[in-house]
Amino acid sequence: PRLEAVVQLQARLLQLGSAFVKPGGVLVYAVCSLIAEEGKAQAEAFLKANLDWEDESVGLRAGRPDGPGWMLTPVHDGCDGFFIARLKRNC
Repeated sequence: PRLEAVVQLQARLLQLGSAFVKPGGVLVYAVCSLIAEEGKAQAEAFLKANLDWEDESVGLRAGRPDGPGWMLTPVHDGCDGFFIARLKRNC
């Protein structure tokens, strides 16, 4: 139940933040988590619900692609776990 509440809050914050991005602008969604529901699934759900947005390359030298974003892990990257997505508003 706690994870569900956090995921719902993250989705709301992402949606609220997106309202302040002008067309052609970029929103970076990042979480310090390895849990797919907080990272990859969150970005995928946002893009599915907001067809005027698309994912853009994050352009990091570390990590690896993970859906519409990029995942960094302690095992592969020697850091805390992070998910980062760069989302662009088209119109």
